[in-house]
Amino acid sequence: MLKAFVVVMSLWIHIGVAWAAQSGRVVVEDAPVYEFPQKDSKVIQRLKKDTVHAVSNLKTEGFYKIRLPGGDTGWVSGNDLLAGGVTLPSDTGPSPEARVNGRRQMSDTLIEGERFNGANYRFQLGFGLSNLAYGGFSDYFPGSSSLNFGKVYSFEIQRKLSYSFSLALRGELRGSKTGELDLGGGTTQTYEHSAIPFQLGLLYFPIHTQRWRVGLGGYGGITAVSFTEVVQTTTSQTNSVKFSSMDILGTGVVQVAYGLGRAFGLFGEFGYQYQLTADLPATTALGNIPAFKIDYSGFLFKGGIELRF
Repeated sequence: MLKAFVVVMSLWIHIGVAWAAQSGRVVVEDAPVYEFPQKDSKVIQRLKKDTVHAVSNLKTEGFYKIRLPGGDTGWVSGNDLLAGGVTLPSDTGPSPEARVNGRRQMSDTLIEGERFNGANYRFQLGFGLSNLAYGGFSDYFPGSSSLNFGKVYSFEIQRKLSYSFSLALRGELRGSKTGELDLGGGTTQTYEHSAIPFQLGLLYFPIHTQRWRVGLGGYGGITAVSFTEVVQTTTSQTNSVKFSSMDILGTGVVQVAYGLGRAFGLFGEFGYQYQLTADLPATTALGNIPAFKIDYSGFLFKGGIELRF
């Protein structure tokens, strides 16, 4: 209850106070106006020294959001202007009522511009397909490179660290099965695998607009549950062996998100994952074999919804 109250109060303060318009005077010649609040983004305009403009009341990543004379918005470094006061300069001409309405309109514009990028937390629910290949470190488990489009259900919580970086916690439920692998001599082998992995990751978003977000991410973690069944079939019998283990895994992804509103969006993801089992014990189910490992690697395709708060 207390946490919810703090979140509500923070949002009220952010919307009602932090984005109120104020005046800002440019203190350097040819001050650059950036497309986003980062100095490696595109410069969309330059401002003359001593000109006064409407800017946001608080800074984002060291930048003020500014409204340009033509109505467009951009970002100016806090080092390039002197901000002060919550009213626009009186020599701009409009009446007090018009200035109040202008400040309200400016506030709405600034809030709208932050609707997709400004959320501190993002929650994603996704569904997709996996294309895993299986490799067994034993002569009895030669592995399978056959395509196997398993199902992937996932959730992810992202915490915004800065304008371009986010920390992520990801959980998945995966299940897949290979086609038959011919071992020769009339013997075939299949793998069936399921796992519940949890991973921590870091995401970098070099493309970040009011609607679109495109980023790269790297994840690492372990499986809470990892279960594999190997089945060998001959003309006369079928043998199977089951293994469970806690595995390590890593994932690299490209993620694209599109904002449909202030608190809702869609995302898509393409990734590559590698998973390696711990040492599995010897078994007699498929012959007298030594301890071994199994690795899983392949592509993941996923899409879903994103909620921001």
